[in-house]
Amino acid sequence: MVRTTTFSEKYSPQKNAKINCLNKNYQTPLMMAALFNHGDVIEHLLSNGANIERQDMNGLTPLLLASTDGNEQAVKILLKNGANIFAVDKEDKTCLFLAASRNHKGVVDRLLRDERSMDLLDRNDRYDNTPLHVAGSHGFREIVLMLLNHGADVDRKNEDEQTPLLVAAKAGRPRYAHYCSTVYT
Repeated sequence: MVRTTTFSEKYSPQKNAKINCLNKNYQTPLMMAALFNHGDVIEHLLSNGANIERQDMNGLTPLLLASTDGNEQAVKILLKNGANIFAVDKEDKTCLFLAASRNHKGVVDRLLRDERSMDLLDRNDRYDNTPLHVAGSHGFREIVLMLLNHGADVDRKNEDEQTPLLVAAKAGRPRYAHYCSTVYT
C-alpha cells in the first residue's frame, strides 16, 4: 500500500525545508501562498515561523500581494496573524490603495472592517494619490462609494494639486461628480 504524505509532513521544518527561502524576485513561500490565495498553506507556513513582513524586490509583503490580487481569504488570515496593515510598497501604496486600484471589492470591504484601516483611507502613495483618487480615476463605482461611506476625504489633493474629482474628470468619469456631491448634501 502506498502512503501519501501531507503538505505539512513534506514541507515541515523537521524535513529541513527553509520556510523563508527566496526566489529570484525575493519572494518567500508565504508570499506565493498569499498571491495564490492558499489559506491552508499560509496557516501552515505561519505556524512554522514564516516571516509575515518580508518584502520582495518591489517592497510587497504577503498582505500587499494578497490585496493586489484580490485574495480575500489570504488577507483575512494574514490580518488575523498580525500582518502590518500599514505596510507600503516601494511606491508607498498600502493594501487598501492596491485593492482599490484593482477593483477588489471583497478585499476593500474586508480591510475597511478592520478599525485600523480608517488611517489608510487618506494615506497617499508617492504621488500623493489616495485610494479615492485611483478608484475614481478608473470609474470603480462601488469602491468609490465604499471609501466615501467610510469617510474618505474628497478634497485631498495629489502632487499635481488635483482632488479625486479632478482626477476622475480628467479620466472621463462623469458619474464620479455625482458620488462626490452626495457627500455634501
